[in-house]
Amino acid sequence: MRRFSRQLGKTSLPTLPPRWPLAFATSFSPSLKPSTLAVRAAILGLVFGLGVLPVAQAQQGSPEGTRAAQWHFDVGAGGLGDVLAQFAAAAGVQLVFDPASVAGQWSRGLQGRYTVQQAFELLLQGTGWQVQGQGEKAYALRKIASAENANGTALPEVVVTATGWDGLTEGTGSYAAKTVSLGKSNQALREVPRSVSVITRSQLNDQRIASFDDVVEQLPGVTLLATDGWGSGGYYSRGHTISNFLIDGAPARAKTEGDFTFNTSMAKYDSVQFLHGPDGLFSGNGQPSGTMNLIRKKPTAQQQFKTAASIGSWQNYLGEVDFSTPVTQDGRIRTRVVASYNDRHKFYDNAHRKDGVFYGVASVDLTAFSTVNLGFSQDRKRGSGHDSATAFPRYVTGELLDLPRSIGLPAFAFLNSDSRNYFVEWNHHFNDAWSLAVNASTTRSSTDVLIPFYNGAVDPVTGAGSTIFQWTDQYSGDVRSRAMDARLSGHVDAFNRKHRVLLGADYVRTHNTGAISSVRDVGGMPIDWNTFNPGAMTQYSTDAPASFRNNLNLQKGLYGFAELALTDNLKWVLGGRYARYDNTDARGRLNRPVVPTISRNDGYFLPYYALVYDIASDWTVFVSRAESFEDQSRYYSAQHRALDPTKGVSYEVGIKGEHLSGQLQSSLTLYRTKRNNYAVKVSDDPSFDTYGASCCYSGDGRFESRGIEVQVSGELTPAWQVNAGYAYDDNSTQYGEDTGQRYASFTPRHTLRVWSSYRLSQALPGLRLGGGVRMQSEHFREGSVKGWNPQGGPDGLGAFDGPTQSYRFTDPGRAVWNVFAEYPFSKHWTAGINVNNVFDKKYLQSVGTISGANMYGEPRSVYFTLRGSF
Repeated sequence: MRRFSRQLGKTSLPTLPPRWPLAFATSFSPSLKPSTLAVRAAILGLVFGLGVLPVAQAQQGSPEGTRAAQWHFDVGAGGLGDVLAQFAAAAGVQLVFDPASVAGQWSRGLQGRYTVQQAFELLLQGTGWQVQGQGEKAYALRKIASAENANGTALPEVVVTATGWDGLTEGTGSYAAKTVSLGKSNQALREVPRSVSVITRSQLNDQRIASFDDVVEQLPGVTLLATDGWGSGGYYSRGHTISNFLIDGAPARAKTEGDFTFNTSMAKYDSVQFLHGPDGLFSGNGQPSGTMNLIRKKPTAQQQFKTAASIGSWQNYLGEVDFSTPVTQDGRIRTRVVASYNDRHKFYDNAHRKDGVFYGVASVDLTAFSTVNLGFSQDRKRGSGHDSATAFPRYVTGELLDLPRSIGLPAFAFLNSDSRNYFVEWNHHFNDAWSLAVNASTTRSSTDVLIPFYNGAVDPVTGAGSTIFQWTDQYSGDVRSRAMDARLSGHVDAFNRKHRVLLGADYVRTHNTGAISSVRDVGGMPIDWNTFNPGAMTQYSTDAPASFRNNLNLQKGLYGFAELALTDNLKWVLGGRYARYDNTDARGRLNRPVVPTISRNDGYFLPYYALVYDIASDWTVFVSRAESFEDQSRYYSAQHRALDPTKGVSYEVGIKGEHLSGQLQSSLTLYRTKRNNYAVKVSDDPSFDTYGASCCYSGDGRFESRGIEVQVSGELTPAWQVNAGYAYDDNSTQYGEDTGQRYASFTPRHTLRVWSSYRLSQALPGLRLGGGVRMQSEHFREGSVKGWNPQGGPDGLGAFDGPTQSYRFTDPGRAVWNVFAEYPFSKHWTAGINVNNVFDKKYLQSVGTISGANMYGEPRSVYFTLRGSF
């Protein structure tokens, strides 16, 4: 055995005695320099001034000073042997291994805060190797045992689970995500100076969450406002609409009018991340509400097969299969296929949905430094009824109709949609410092839908007053999106410190076309709720398409981000986005000429600032400022000039904790968000004739929201997982007669989301019990409306032109409790039960007006699930 010595940077490794196959040993132990008292006092004073409790000072010493302590490492991708050598030197530990045994294997490296053990797990994930402690500051590389040895003798089963430090949560068994990709690269949750919520794959499974809308309901401070028939439901945070959606940290498509495919199945996703507040830096056009980031499942290094089947209330049948395997012996090519099918009725009549999902992805290591992911997915929805519950009007007196929650839409209503997505991701590491990531995707969604809805206040005596909405139409639409994101990231060395830098560009093109056909003999039909039977309405006739929609939306952006290490503990974050937004909209009658309306905003700049300070080895405080903008050039002033974008600005200050070696995450955030230059109607102008645009508006609208968000997620004990979040949002109008009034009154002021599970170890080992609650304060709608006049309208047949009536409808605070149990009855199979809305709480999912849009939440439901894992 030859003696081995190499040059690593400027550190020469010592020659080792022949009895070691190879030992990397170093005395390099970088110490954390103490920060200046002035900086420490300034940051802590800011936090204390907002009521955050003080915490301990940061520990100092080498990374291996304590095995439980976390330290910042920055190790680039490369050959496994080289990466392990670089990490051992940086960590100040001795690692024993034979370089020939890892020849040809590759590691993605790591960047962020980890314990030494966590870092080793991440560096070795998927390689078939693990480290074993050999005493103080000493480790040896060992091969993970296979299920059978060379002689065919069965060995104890080794369960290989994920670490979670690569942004994926599958296999961790945890309700906490250790990293997120909302900032275009994986960052430790603690290092993101914003409020972030995550629903992991373990929680998705335990709660039997099947759709995106169900995920939204589990996020603290987020409100799902179900639609009454047209398009997907609306999502709200901090009083504003959520319109920014990412997949794997990159833009995929814009959420457009008439697109029914956003409520996708969760079968193909690992987890959902939500960034609270504006995200103009990375998401572009949008409101100061938040950004959703869906993380796709990825191929695994080891072969695995998972399956699930469930049956539940209202004939709800769900089946899933999930298979992943390496294709080549060296593991350089890996594939994964996921398929899901859901055949279900709803708790309301005349709704029978059949939804199918297929997802396939392949990962190919082109070289030790370059990886490509290629994938395809298809979502297919068929059936009668709608994904949302029935939307009811009210009595003219304001009370809810005395009807069962099970009343549905007319039997002829249907919703069919398809969505296909192709994507490619390329990640290349130039060296230990710099890497390039390119994401591209194309999506095509088609919809054929006929969803009528009930409209009009009801006379409590006669039951009359409502109609099937008079503009009932059949809509056939097509949405085509192309998106691309390219970013260069790395670090530069300056002033004896490493500073992280990211530069990128993105592009999203969404083309939405559709044709609208009127439905004869139905629109405007009067309803007598005393005798009305929606199930008897099975026939309808449709005219030829008479009107159309053609919308082209383009968003382009250049963005930059720098994280400057001012001291060992203090980082200054600077960023900015140069954005361009173009929208061309044409709609009208097919037999008439239409001049498209063009909306454009060129050269809009959005800055971003933050300070991040580690006040202890497991606590970080931060302060940040973020902006958003939303185009409103379709609104014109009295001088016939398009309005500038409405602008949102948010200030956040908070503290984040990372405990138990990263297994438990905690955060507390205080925020204040302002939105200015919002379009407000001031007058009419009969001479204004720009089709698709509106006149006359001013930019006088101003809104403000302020609040607090508190979250704890992860492992309280090795057997106990929890994800709990509380949000308080106080939003108000800051202009006109409504100054001081809550502008998003349909969202609750207080929300609490809790989900927890506990694994028993004594009575029934392996049995897991758990549950949670969705709790919120009251929410309401108020305004005025003209009542129903039976002799009104130009034809004297009735219209809503009666006396003006003021209203305020309130749904009181509520708590909806869910529970579950799961038991492993063999090595590969588990059986579980979920009971949702245990106490059968009757509540409004959405509070509407006197004329409609009042929707009930789902009653009590029970589901039985069988899961297999091989």
